[in-house]
Amino acid sequence: MTTEAAKTAKAKYDAKTAVYISLKLNQNTDKDLIDMLGKIENKQGLIKQVLRTASQQQAKEFPPTRYSETLYGCGACGMELTGKPHFCGNCGQAIKW
Repeated sequence: MTTEAAKTAKAKYDAKTAVYISLKLNQNTDKDLIDMLGKIENKQGLIKQVLRTASQQQAKEFPPTRYSETLYGCGACGMELTGKPHFCGNCGQAIKW
């Protein structure tokens, strides 16, 4: 049984260190995902693994260019930009870093 002090300490720790993200799935169009997630015991672990694998794959497919060590993404359209751009060449959005 967890004490009130332990619950309070965990709540304070989580408030400082954790980020909570929710996911809305449509019962008609996302039924395959809902069914799959229903069979998975560790949903959080699966989602983290998939995201880390995708991130590693993206790093392999889009390595930094010889002109820049950093790739920036446009917040508006998602286009990847190199160097230190001031505006997105795709949508014209100002880039904030």
